Amino acid sequence: MQTKTLSNCPICNSVHVDKVWELPGLPVTERFATSGSRFTKVEQIAIDQTLSFCGRCSHGYLTNVASAEQLYEPMGYMTASSTSNSSLSALKRFSGFVKQIIEKYTVEATNSNSILIDIGSNDSSLIQLLESEFDRFVGIDPIPKYLVNFAKPLRLYTTLSEQFDFARIEKKGQLRVFVSSHTLEHLESPRDLFRALSNNAESTDLFVFQFPSLDCMIESGRFFQVHNQHLHYFSISSFARLLSEFGFEIIEYEFDRKHYGALKVAFRITGLKVNPRFDNFPTKLTTAQLVTGIQSFRRSCILFDDIASNARQPLTGYGAGLMYPILCYHYRTIRHLNEVIDEDPNKIGRRYLGCQADITAIANLSDFKSVVLCTFPSENAYTQSLSRLFSFRAERGNDFDIYLPFSLI
Repeated sequence: MQTKTLSNCPICNSVHVDKVWELPGLPVTERFATSGSRFTKVEQIAIDQTLSFCGRCSHGYLTNVASAEQLYEPMGYMTASSTSNSSLSALKRFSGFVKQIIEKYTVEATNSNSILIDIGSNDSSLIQLLESEFDRFVGIDPIPKYLVNFAKPLRLYTTLSEQFDFARIEKKGQLRVFVSSHTLEHLESPRDLFRALSNNAESTDLFVFQFPSLDCMIESGRFFQVHNQHLHYFSISSFARLLSEFGFEIIEYEFDRKHYGALKVAFRITGLKVNPRFDNFPTKLTTAQLVTGIQSFRRSCILFDDIASNARQPLTGYGAGLMYPILCYHYRTIRHLNEVIDEDPNKIGRRYLGCQADITAIANLSDFKSVVLCTFPSENAYTQSLSRLFSFRAERGNDFDIYLPFSLI
């Protein structure tokens, strides 16, 4: 897979950045192996990766950027909001935040002929949740999909978000709300997107974005959330810095710790483009905080593997989500599993590229003495999976042990 290396901070262009975490051979996720093939090192798609941190603006980013065309080619990229209960729950909370912002910062008279522009629309789930609030819709995504047939006009553009010409969207006499959910972290150049938005923004436009928060990741210690598709790890400070440079101001923000530790931000254009003073932004993170968090995470992985090495055999996994290869990367116990249970019938009998575990049906769970919970831990998904295991154990009267690689506490 083709990559290029970033030297300067992609947000503030500082050359004074720290390489805080070397991740050799970090796997590219969301790829299934060819049916019937067995694991070999040759089939693994991986990138020698580095997590870097800019202490000037408190931004984390991956130094080696994979080709977007290869990462998000239609046959390889499988993430769809509608297939994940946790993602849908997060979108519902985000749509509620969007509605609050609209109610608070617009006048009812301006809402006629309103338009919602979804940057990174994926399968149109967010548009569906907000359908009653707007008259027309635009979705922008490299692999856009229709989730349902909409009663109102919906136009989908097949392109990378930072390459879209926002001048194509009408401006006069209407409320325009730009939303983006878990897209900004994927973009090679967020600056290109905000430059385009700034050049085409009206004073009446509202912008509401959400994306994984570096502040939350350090707070929770969930550093397995670092993977090749997420190039950027924004703090509230680095995002405020980016907005300020392109003439935007934050009007409200809040955190959603239930799904990926997300930061939800509402902002608007002021037109005042200045070189911002860094001491005007919220409390900045430090390199020391990030390094300490990573070290603690790595120790916890080793401790879990030591504990699980004494598990009653046979040992299996539960939860073969699309990020399963990342858990294999960090946890020796998960990497060596021969089978992982999943309740998605579309995954049964398959295996992720570069992983040795076959994905099997939950009916087979009674054959095991110990189960490792492998669900990628957004709070909702993790608690639901754990509850499902407890229920299954009670229903079957099967006294298997459950091992948790990470805690929600």
